[in-house]
Amino acid sequence: MLKQIIIDSINANGPMPVDEFMQLALVHPEYGYYIKQNPLGAKGDFTTAPEISQVFGELIALWVVDKIVSLNTNQPIQIVELGAGRGTLMADILRVIQKLVPQIYDTLKVVIIETSPALIKIQQQALERHNVTHNSNLGDLPNLPTIFIGNEFFDALPIKQFLELDGQLKEQCIKVDNGHLSFSLDLSKGKIYEVCPLAQTIMQRVSKHIQAYGVGGLFIDYGYKQGSSDTLQAVKNHKYHDVLQDIGDADITAHVDFGALIDIADKHGLSANYSTQGEFLSRLGIDIRTQILCKNKPHQQQLEIQNATSRLISPNQMGELFKVLEVD
Repeated sequence: MLKQIIIDSINANGPMPVDEFMQLALVHPEYGYYIKQNPLGAKGDFTTAPEISQVFGELIALWVVDKIVSLNTNQPIQIVELGAGRGTLMADILRVIQKLVPQIYDTLKVVIIETSPALIKIQQQALERHNVTHNSNLGDLPNLPTIFIGNEFFDALPIKQFLELDGQLKEQCIKVDNGHLSFSLDLSKGKIYEVCPLAQTIMQRVSKHIQAYGVGGLFIDYGYKQGSSDTLQAVKNHKYHDVLQDIGDADITAHVDFGALIDIADKHGLSANYSTQGEFLSRLGIDIRTQILCKNKPHQQQLEIQNATSRLISPNQMGELFKVLEVD
């Protein structure tokens, strides 16, 4: 159904830019991928780090607590998560904060920015013990010191693709050939540029808020700091999939241009630290936390805990593919 809607639009209006295609595929109000289903977990199309191990959220909780304590203020603090998945990450963060620093937990304001009705229901169930507010955009946040968190958020935002040929930029579009969708340009013919206007707009809002009120942001995703290539991809049933097939039933993402996000943070006078996920989690003590979790556990459970940690930090798994941007 969604494919036919896109074909009809192209037939009526001409080739469709990649960002417009992604927007329809992911958040069409009736048939969009994130609108109609829960894409996460073993029964979904992909698994995120919080679902792999509780250690991930626990260590991020320590990062959050450090930021709050260093602020040294009696003002209420708010945590804003951009796209919270199944709510697992925020549940782990709040559990740790409640246990370690209940005085901070008692005054926290927690906001989740989410557009998926299916995921909002799951998040509400996962976070029913906590006082959490849902919102659909960043425009209504109170003027408070804020910690922004985004885990695999920016990769799902629509990108534009351009191909440089003979000194000119041509935009990649989706066209219709004999009733089938295809790309208008062969990206192997020249230099590729990818731009995500929405990511830049969101980063500007985040940076402006941090600049005005404190505290910082933590963004984790697969991406790059320099260079660009064709990173548009689709995933279905935990496997790579044809971007133009099963539209609305497969996740479509692109690698995040962290260099562009860092530039925005710099322009707002913020410091930005860029590292791999493996480096970040190791710095926060993932090995020690893993040892503690394994203590007095049956051998098989110890192996499961250790394998989950390895998946998060090993260079040949998520450790180097995923990058971390800290701004404050």
